[in-house]
Amino acid sequence: FLLLLLLAFRRWSVLLAFVPVVVGMLFGAVACVALFGSMHVMTLVLGSSLIGVAVDYPLHYLSKSWSLKPWRSWPALRLTLPGLSLSLITSCIGYLALAWTPFPALTQIAVFSAAGLIGAYLTAVYLLPALLAKVEISPAQWPLKLAQLMLDCRAALLLRISTPILLVLLLAFCGGGLWHLTTKNDIRQWVAAPQALTDEAQAIARITGYQPTSQFFLVRGKDQQQLLDRQSELTQRLDQLVSMDKLQGYMALNQLLDSPAEQQATRDALGKLPQYWAPLVELGVPASALKAELAQLQALPTQDIDHALQGPLSEPWRTLWLGPTRDDNGDQGVASIVSLRGMNSMALLRVQAIGLEGVQLVDRLGELNEVFAHTQISAAQLKLASCVLIVLLLIAPFGFGGALRIVALPLLAALCSLASLGWLGQP
Repeated sequence: FLLLLLLAFRRWSVLLAFVPVVVGMLFGAVACVALFGSMHVMTLVLGSSLIGVAVDYPLHYLSKSWSLKPWRSWPALRLTLPGLSLSLITSCIGYLALAWTPFPALTQIAVFSAAGLIGAYLTAVYLLPALLAKVEISPAQWPLKLAQLMLDCRAALLLRISTPILLVLLLAFCGGGLWHLTTKNDIRQWVAAPQALTDEAQAIARITGYQPTSQFFLVRGKDQQQLLDRQSELTQRLDQLVSMDKLQGYMALNQLLDSPAEQQATRDALGKLPQYWAPLVELGVPASALKAELAQLQALPTQDIDHALQGPLSEPWRTLWLGPTRDDNGDQGVASIVSLRGMNSMALLRVQAIGLEGVQLVDRLGELNEVFAHTQISAAQLKLASCVLIVLLLIAPFGFGGALRIVALPLLAALCSLASLGWLGQP
């Protein structure tokens, strides 16, 4: 782009056209930090498209050097200022429409872009003409010749194919492409992991039979007794899914230890053992030894979750225990996770928590995918609404027909872009 500027205007000073771009990027960054406290890297990446829009402001009045003889910055600005102002307003409307989407990153991008355009506009209008005040520009003639060649080609094409036919062909192209267009709302498909790493992960999962999922159940209770009871009810349902091959397995704290009530029931049941150890006595096992062992077992204290997780064999369950927490109402309690492996049916998994108090299925990936899908619809609706607003704005200077023709051009360009993705099989 720098080379193109130098070839077209043949002055090193035209590189000052990038000053509005730099100022615009700074304006956008400051606005994001001021409103959101920080700026996401995705905002900077996607907001870089601002460069192409912001550089248009100085180029509009630099291009007057082909018709304004001699070219001077302030007279050129006066000729282009109405168009620059309308361009700023319509562009800000288009970008700020995205600020009302449910995806926070798009809101930040909208603020970054709108603030950046305002900064670029102010720089192009108030600073750049002063920097170029003493610059004389004698632009090259090859851009005019290239433009004339393109106009001649257009005229020759219209002699063979009329405008209505061209429009019908364009709409047919757009319609066919949109018909083949697909959406990709699964965030996992946007992560381009190396194929070798993906193959290794699949091989390990196949060999070990261990296929963790991003979904899990969050179980809450007022105390450990209630927590383990609720986990027990949940795992009974999950066992049915495992038997149906809809779930490979799960891990829950009630696999590691029983609830305090169940431990006490087991301790009470130990008192009935003497009536069953007669065969051991006949084999020569001293009754005193059996009584001593039984007394030792009955004297064992009731284990809680924290104590059970201290053992070396409990390591796989330690990450499941969340400890004391507060629920949505602010009530104190305890919570833990039930992790899942090899899930085959998300719909079946959702119904397992129905009717179980304190049990919630957490699917962050699914929630994020839903946000993406909803954002696509909201962004499209807001963009159409912004187009209507822009048409209403342009009616005053250009009339209703002129406003429609102006807005139709970017809309057709957007449709062509989407149609091209459809024809290429890209989501």
